[in-house]
Amino acid sequence: MWDRALGYSRKASGTGQALLFTTSCHRIAINLSKVIFIDEIDSLCRLRNSLENDSTRRIKTELLIQMEAAERYDKANIFLLCATNCPWELDKAFLCRFQKRIYIPLPNKACRIQMMKLSCRENTVNLKESDWQRLGEATEGYSGSDLSVLTNGALFQPIRDLQNASCWRRTADDNWTPVDRRNKSLGIKAVISDFPPEKVCPRDVTLEDFKTALKLHTATVSADELDRFASFTNSYGQSG
Repeated sequence: MWDRALGYSRKASGTGQALLFTTSCHRIAINLSKVIFIDEIDSLCRLRNSLENDSTRRIKTELLIQMEAAERYDKANIFLLCATNCPWELDKAFLCRFQKRIYIPLPNKACRIQMMKLSCRENTVNLKESDWQRLGEATEGYSGSDLSVLTNGALFQPIRDLQNASCWRRTADDNWTPVDRRNKSLGIKAVISDFPPEKVCPRDVTLEDFKTALKLHTATVSADELDRFASFTNSYGQSG
């Protein structure tokens, strides 16, 4: 059983695949005595250079000593899990001590759809399954962080519309919600300030809201970044 693992992915990968990886590793280590998780391990273990100050070098040296000590002590039962966005910047002395170096790739279509649905779970969303499939295809290359920004943009669109709404209708639970411009005959002419705040209810989130968000929030992952991760994985790691 390996007891030290390094997970790496592009910057701001969000709470998607990296979170799943961390959860899986904790399940593996459930019977161990101790689990130590260090995020952004590169902040402690970057490649050594002549510009480093003494305190930085001491931290690296001490961490190496402790890692080696835990390895020698059979009863330590320590599972060390670390994460980084730039594994190629890790000092080789540290890199070689991780028995597993696992690349967390960008989420696939099924994962992207699931992540967007989870982000919308506390909102009223009027989307069919075919709409979700279209969004899954449209977000190819998005990271977990990108999907979070995109979904928040779509969820806020009905809130933004409240400020400009000029026609409203009463809902079944005695609240007021904006009426689409094409259906003005179904509502009354008013502005948001005409209603008590607790009686104002935003409309449902629609596919059009996501389409608007897609125009504003594109994928932030470059081909060069993916190539660099692929190169590192071929040399030092494995895909998770």
